[in-house]
Amino acid sequence: MPVTLPPDREREWPSVDRETAVSLLEPTPPEALRVDPVSQAVNNPTNDGPGLLTPIDE
Repeated sequence: MPVTLPPDREREWPSVDRETAVSLLEPTPPEALRVDPVSQAVNNPTNDGPGLLTPIDE
């Protein structure tokens, strides 16, 4: 399960100790996530750009 940093706590993140930083993380609610198939080009680290996020038809 991915974790996210709540927007209202973002400013704290860079300046806190490790224990506090970990306590700021929250499980991401499933309804906040979206899964789309994308090109296998995302697997190559030399590829970069917004087109990598374009959903493809399966």
